[in-house]
Amino acid sequence: MKKRLVIFHPAIVPYRIDFFNSLYQAYDASFYFMYDDAKEQSFHQEALKKRLDFTPHYLSPGLFGRKNLRLQVFSLLRHEKPDLVFCSEFNMLGLFVLCYKLFCNRKLKVFTICDDSRDIAQKTKGLQKYLRAFLLRFYTGVILASKDAQAWYQEHFKKQEKFLYFPIIQEEEAFRKDLYEALPATKELMEEYALKGKIPILFVGRLIDIKNLFVLIRAFAGIADTYPQTVLVLVGEGERASALKEEAEKHKIGNRIIFAGKKQGTALYAWYNIGQLFVLPSYFERFGAVANEALIAGCYTLCSSLAGASGLIEEPENGMVFNPYSETELKEKLQQAIQKSPVLENARVKANKMPYAYAAYWEQLIDRIIAL
Repeated sequence: MKKRLVIFHPAIVPYRIDFFNSLYQAYDASFYFMYDDAKEQSFHQEALKKRLDFTPHYLSPGLFGRKNLRLQVFSLLRHEKPDLVFCSEFNMLGLFVLCYKLFCNRKLKVFTICDDSRDIAQKTKGLQKYLRAFLLRFYTGVILASKDAQAWYQEHFKKQEKFLYFPIIQEEEAFRKDLYEALPATKELMEEYALKGKIPILFVGRLIDIKNLFVLIRAFAGIADTYPQTVLVLVGEGERASALKEEAEKHKIGNRIIFAGKKQGTALYAWYNIGQLFVLPSYFERFGAVANEALIAGCYTLCSSLAGASGLIEEPENGMVFNPYSETELKEKLQQAIQKSPVLENARVKANKMPYAYAAYWEQLIDRIIAL
């Protein structure tokens, strides 16, 4: 018989669906989400639910409307009688689950999924820092998305076996199928923006300060004249969109930057097909799931050293890592990548650049969970 698993998670997001489905296949699992949609950005929830192998459930609002006071957790655990529970990050919900373990089921194994990068892990301060240290004493295991973060936790909390590694990645076959289905839309975009013979440099994400896009625009401006075949594509929306357009005009490269707006589904896959290079320049990034998507789509990827996704880069084969605070370093890495990048000739799906398959990461994780 499969072991009983309960998963508490903030929301359904596209880059966690394969992981959730894998858990559902491995366990007799129930999923409870805190919110109807992700807090930082909205996703097409009805489309995402069609990809789920399971039926999602949603927690009631917290006591007195406080999101951290989800006392419903206790009644759910009494009803579900799980062997394992997965939580998210270090918060009050996890504390409630551990209280249930202490008073109702000492044999319960409790894991938390933590998206910290190393930089975020070591800079955590105040109440959050002390809550993390307290909870870590009682969690069975912590699943970290970053190799560097895993190393930091192992060093500082002296529990090597407790800290597991599983990056925020998607199953390649399904993602690449979507890329192929987006080829007609890819062709349309190539014609609309006259991209044949160009080297499109792609960014996907929110247009906000922590994504470091002003540095990206200035770095691109520094090489634009040297490489006239390049074009920068920013896919996303956000509060800094107008200021970024002004920055582009200030450096006289407004005609070399495409502000594509927010895209999901086929429209997004088409841009991944178009991107010859991908850049994730964030100076604050828990992981950066878009880097995995770009690599699956065959984009040579330049990734911020502060993003957990930098662990997916094997220099110089599939990309390069750079200091996001150094405009000069980013410009140099862009030049190196452009020099060996082919121009976009036709609508096609590029070769996968992920160093390892999803299945390999999953098998390693499930073996570690069983061992704890």
